[in-house]
Amino acid sequence: MRVTLVILLAVVSLTACKKYDEGPSISLLSKKARLTGEWEAARCYLNGEQLQLSNKEEMTVDKNGTFTKSYLIGTNSYNTAGNWEFSEDKESLLFTFSTSTSETWVIKKLTNKQMFIETTLTTGSVVRYEYAKKIK
Repeated sequence: MRVTLVILLAVVSLTACKKYDEGPSISLLSKKARLTGEWEAARCYLNGEQLQLSNKEEMTVDKNGTFTKSYLIGTNSYNTAGNWEFSEDKESLLFTFSTSTSETWVIKKLTNKQMFIETTLTTGSVVRYEYAKKIK
């Protein structure tokens, strides 16, 4: 009976520690390990409405704190790079581009295979990207 109670309390405690709104509840990988890798935009939303992705967007996040983003719009490709870091509470990602502009994205989900992030534009609109990790 005591062992069952201890296990039940441990499970409840672990699920209560969920960092991001959409998961995971628990992970054996660090947040940095889950974030590091090559990502491809799977879906994009504006104010909750899914947008048709007419361009290909990829992002590579390196464990050393740098990132690159590439966009393919029609036949034109665009690249940008910069540095990334977690916010102090590790609930947001701060991207500083080589142009010295920066963006803050709230992490909604971060697993080894999925990353959902959101930002609020100066207009008040909410943009959400759902990325899938590229499989090598």
